[in-house]
Amino acid sequence: MKKKLIIVIVLIILIAGGIFLYKKYSISGMRESLISVNQIPVTPGQNTSTTTSPQKTDSSAPAKKTNSSALSHAIVYKTIRNYTGFAWVGLSTDKTHVVSYPAPSDIASQAPTTLHNGYTSGNIGFNTAFINIKLGTYSQLKKMYSPTQLFSLVINRNPFTEIYDCGSVSSATTDYINKLIDSKKLSSECTKIL
Repeated sequence: MKKKLIIVIVLIILIAGGIFLYKKYSISGMRESLISVNQIPVTPGQNTSTTTSPQKTDSSAPAKKTNSSALSHAIVYKTIRNYTGFAWVGLSTDKTHVVSYPAPSDIASQAPTTLHNGYTSGNIGFNTAFINIKLGTYSQLKKMYSPTQLFSLVINRNPFTEIYDCGSVSSATTDYINKLIDSKKLSSECTKIL
């Protein structure tokens, strides 16, 4: 009886510890790790996804999405200049301070994909801004900049001229998106955000 009681207590402790770690480190709809400035100096923060409603135009195309979460969808954008190779941060809705940024250990694997006709696909949101640090340099940071320092490195708070949500990352391949761009169907097959 005593042995069973000890086993039950150990199991409860292990389960409780697992739930704590899951809640602390999980990120829903995740394609990238973000560090929230509210949690500095520690670990990746959480991002909440919103509900999507598919609006298929044909059976071979990915579903259009509304109320999208940039982390789980293929986001296609154009910028006012070429920011390829620059790191990025998430700004507040009023674009006055940094609210999130990629972990240096994750950024190299999240480099944006260059598409046709000046478009790019990557892990961005409406309030993303590029900073004056190259991806390679950012990925090697041993000591992270403060949010204030990161904000001072922002090149332009409004870098985007167009942003589209092209649906699920798994169904909106680079080839598919390039075909939409080449055939001038990006705005009809994807949801225009900006």
